[in-house]
Amino acid sequence: SFLISSAPKNAYDLDNEDYNRIIMAAKLLQHECETGGSCKKQLCQYILSFFTRNMNIENLDFINHAQLSGIRKSILYLEMHFREKLTLQTLAKQAGFNPTYFSELFKKVTGETYVERLNTLRSGYAAMLLSEGFPVNEACFMSGFGSLSNFLSVFKSKFGSTPSQY
Repeated sequence: SFLISSAPKNAYDLDNEDYNRIIMAAKLLQHECETGGSCKKQLCQYILSFFTRNMNIENLDFINHAQLSGIRKSILYLEMHFREKLTLQTLAKQAGFNPTYFSELFKKVTGETYVERLNTLRSGYAAMLLSEGFPVNEACFMSGFGSLSNFLSVFKSKFGSTPSQY
């Protein structure tokens, strides 16, 4: 609804890197549609995430350019390395902040904790792997979850079903 009803004041410019990612994802989406591929939903979610993940930033009077830049760097790092073991310290270092301050700022800017964002990325990737026919245990570990029990819990909370039902 934000995208449909947004006034020009809510629009924001994408940098070249984000723009190129959206174009690439759109081309992949077109290919998936033409070939009957199974990743259409994930690609749509990926594209929409560029427009929705920072919607509230214009309303954050407390944040300066350096803070916003640090949070964006950490989000980019998180999106590129979500399948690896990531810690709060690693992401805080990417942003250039101490872990406690980073954690608070990340939540204020994005509306979610870094663990929530990490679980969303991992579970989305796992769902894609499951839809491609990977077994549950492989999808779990390939998507970066450290334990099957955590994966099952996160997946069920995100999708409303177990991975095997999915």
